[in-house]
Amino acid sequence: MDVIEQFMDDLVTDLMDHFLDQEMLTNDDLKKDQRFIYSAFVDESDYNETTPFGRLLGDALATKIQNQGFQVVEVRLSKAIRIHKQFGVVALSQDLQQLMDEHKASFVTTGSYTLTPVGVYVSAKIIGKSSQVIYASSSKWLPRSPLVDYLLNFREPTIKIKEME
Repeated sequence: MDVIEQFMDDLVTDLMDHFLDQEMLTNDDLKKDQRFIYSAFVDESDYNETTPFGRLLGDALATKIQNQGFQVVEVRLSKAIRIHKQFGVVALSQDLQQLMDEHKASFVTTGSYTLTPVGVYVSAKIIGKSSQVIYASSSKWLPRSPLVDYLLNFREPTIKIKEME
């Protein structure tokens, strides 16, 4: 299995194992009513920036949560979101409450990462809409590799929220 794939599996397993509402995870009636929206992960040193690595983490987390049986809304198809052809989409550039209301979402997934010479420390969170309580969080180390470095250092296009405004 690919290193990043295994990393994401471990991250989601940890999030689900520590989810505050364990009954929701096992009760299909409760689970079917929960919707998630997601965002790209951001570099801890600059919350106004993400990279292909951050977008990959956000998309992969959304995929893994959907594979757990939850509804995950693809906000890039929303009428309320503009997609800039060079800069893409970052959930934090929109009014998050409005976005969650529009899609009847209960949770948002978000995360950040910190670079070190030997690895990337990734932190993921699932946050409740109405309470803004962190329902689950997980932090994991991902070793640096040629693929990880490529995704971190690839700068065309890099999303800059300030440039989108």
